[in-house]
Amino acid sequence: MRVRLFAAVAFSLSYFAELSFACTCGGPHLPPGKNSMRDFVIAEVSGNGQVQTIFEGVVERQEISSGPIGPPKSAMSMTPSGIHRIVTIHASRVYRGANEQNFAVITGLSYGDCGFDFSTGQSYLVFATQIESGLYFTNICTGTNLVEHSGPAVRFLRGEAPAADDLLDVTSY
Repeated sequence: MRVRLFAAVAFSLSYFAELSFACTCGGPHLPPGKNSMRDFVIAEVSGNGQVQTIFEGVVERQEISSGPIGPPKSAMSMTPSGIHRIVTIHASRVYRGANEQNFAVITGLSYGDCGFDFSTGQSYLVFATQIESGLYFTNICTGTNLVEHSGPAVRFLRGEAPAADDLLDVTSY
């Protein structure tokens, strides 16, 4: 009985593993001796060659769309059917890239496809790559997060002194 149950579970897991995929991210690599949260933020902000645009803003609306959109080649952020979200964000500050007032940002649906789960009305620090004129791409691997959870990055981008927590070891933060 146990052998049959094990075989059924193993078959189910292997069958469904073929139908699904998971997100994997590689974070910024810290130089030897650099292990504070501030060091991590500096590496994230300056070390990711794909992030061309960094801005703060409030999500105004979201819509589900489908079809090919041409995300960056390294992005694992779209379902196999091409379904994705288009998020309209009103920028309050632009740190890098086009100085636009509103950004159209695409991302996956956040069901294991690396999509970032935005909430309408919330403020975010967004790390994005321009795909085409007026259209940007982000996912959970870029550093995008709620502004309230992005203190070290916001302080660094604004040129402010680090807070005590910013100097903690990354694993202790």
